[in-house]
Amino acid sequence: MSSLTPTTRSQLLAHLRSDQSARWQRGERVSVEDYLSQHPQLADDMEAVLALIGAEVLHRRESAEQPSLEEYLLRFPNHADELRRVWPWLRIGQPPERVESDSPASTLAENTPSNVPTRREPSAPALPGFELHEKLGEGGMGVVYRAWDSGLGQPRAVKVIRGGFRGELAYERFQREAKAVARLDHPGVVRIYALGEHDGDLFISMEFLEGGNLSTRLRQGPLEIREAAELVRQLAVAVQHAHDHKVLHRDLKPANVLLTADGKPKVADFGLAKLLDEDDDLTRPGDVMGTPSYMAPEQAEGRLKDIGARTDVWALGVILYECLSGRPPFRGETRSETLELVKRERPASLRRLRADAPIELEIICLHCLEKRPERRYATAAELAADLQTWLDGKRVRSWSSGRRRLWRAAAFAVVLLLGLAVAAFPRFREHQPEPDLPPPQTVNLPLAPGIQHSLLTREPIALRWPKGGKKHFDPELQELQVMKCEGLGLIVLGETFAPRYQIAITMDQTPWTGNIGVFFGYQEGEEKGEPIQRYQTLELRSERDARQGSLLHVDWNVASHEGLKDRQRSSLNGLRSSESFPAIASFHRLQFQVGPKGLEWVEWDGEKSIRLGAEKLKAPPPPASYKGLFGIYVRDGSGMFRDAQYQFQEEP
Repeated sequence: MSSLTPTTRSQLLAHLRSDQSARWQRGERVSVEDYLSQHPQLADDMEAVLALIGAEVLHRRESAEQPSLEEYLLRFPNHADELRRVWPWLRIGQPPERVESDSPASTLAENTPSNVPTRREPSAPALPGFELHEKLGEGGMGVVYRAWDSGLGQPRAVKVIRGGFRGELAYERFQREAKAVARLDHPGVVRIYALGEHDGDLFISMEFLEGGNLSTRLRQGPLEIREAAELVRQLAVAVQHAHDHKVLHRDLKPANVLLTADGKPKVADFGLAKLLDEDDDLTRPGDVMGTPSYMAPEQAEGRLKDIGARTDVWALGVILYECLSGRPPFRGETRSETLELVKRERPASLRRLRADAPIELEIICLHCLEKRPERRYATAAELAADLQTWLDGKRVRSWSSGRRRLWRAAAFAVVLLLGLAVAAFPRFREHQPEPDLPPPQTVNLPLAPGIQHSLLTREPIALRWPKGGKKHFDPELQELQVMKCEGLGLIVLGETFAPRYQIAITMDQTPWTGNIGVFFGYQEGEEKGEPIQRYQTLELRSERDARQGSLLHVDWNVASHEGLKDRQRSSLNGLRSSESFPAIASFHRLQFQVGPKGLEWVEWDGEKSIRLGAEKLKAPPPPASYKGLFGIYVRDGSGMFRDAQYQFQEEP
């Protein structure tokens, strides 16, 4: 048992909870064990340990993690029985101190109508004119209580500043939130009735909604498709109202969407809002604000000058994606990993997570989730209009390139699928896998211009593959691993006839031997009466430099194979250009664009090359086609490939 007096114990626990919240908000993953090692007198204090565990679970869930009971049973075996009892409340953010097993008070709090006062929450501050009952939620800076306005006899939600954030900045943020919402008068925005302070506690009295929040609703599973589209449409209309009144939310997420009794959504929690017509923003360049899974890339990188209306549009796209699939598009094991996913990775195909999701809604989601803000919907109103158009059964504006273009693209892809399936390359038929393997890889159907389409959704087929070479495809992770490839390997991912297109792929060269990369523009023909195959490559080549450390070179080549197989001459027709990059991470992201005149640009780990590209060449490039088959290139090497994407920007 603890040797602390009740007063000192309470003060110590309040201090630790405050410190815990502040450090998690700064990105420091302080653990409950850290505090117990510093204060061993609390180790056997079950209530104190559960309070710290409850706060840690809440912070981890806010970072898009899914902590499990099994983990905490292993970490705290001495409190296993109590953990099992209170876990259902801990995992949804309810404080363990209000859980009383089978107690009349607990049952009353669960079943009392909203217009009847219930018992007061013991840990809540005393505010004149209000009775604070159970916690409804807990965010980065404030705790929200279900409350009773004793003067007006009305239910309210009261947000009280958390102890660890008292000070000038917290006061400014609270004022900013009240000032932002005071500008707004819309049925889709939670109303604020009063801003006050009592005994150092800042609080906001606001509208109470019986339906809880969207985050809690989504724990039960994804929404019906039309329900999800309508809900996000209503949110987009409310967000547009805020933008029209110069208010950016900057922290849109399911936990900040409250629901009425009949399920209508309302935007809440403007604690990170920015008033566009005022200069006194409470953030500085480089600050990372918000919840990682719902941040736009410009937020994740702290680029404040790029944060605007399209940042809120990104978050609406994430909410739509989560309402349809049951999970946000970006969720790593840690906060920093999630931020990297937001900045670097493409979202998984929505229709892969939910087969009945309409492609129009996937396109709308992807239009919101463009990494570059200028490529997203310009306004939330445009998003709302597209969702309304879809709900009305009409063609979506983002789909306005026309069905003719889609059907032509779909027909082309079907031709590719059939052509490869019947071994369109007889000269290399001996290199084809066994007939019972899956059909060759092609992009998702139907295609649409300007949309990224995943490629590694089924096992691809090798066009050329050396004896002894091994490869392994993981359909769940959409990864392809190649091993012990002694010779040349070409693995087809697709074919394109578009005049301008982009290809992106993540790859890891392991070990540092041989070359891996991509090929594109594969064509077969005849020259001087003999068969010839020609294509282009972007190769990854590694080098260890005594002064500069490990370097990676990206080389642009033209490859050709002349003659019949038994007397074939193979060559790289001269190194077109090369660029070196420091080898920092294991996996690297290669993205490039090809246009009517050739290779237009190459991007390596988000950084544009200054040497690679047709316009950088002083001499005309060797003859080669930029249209045709494309895929993975391996020469005497091993590596891992994943997250392969393709898009065309103009009609084929």
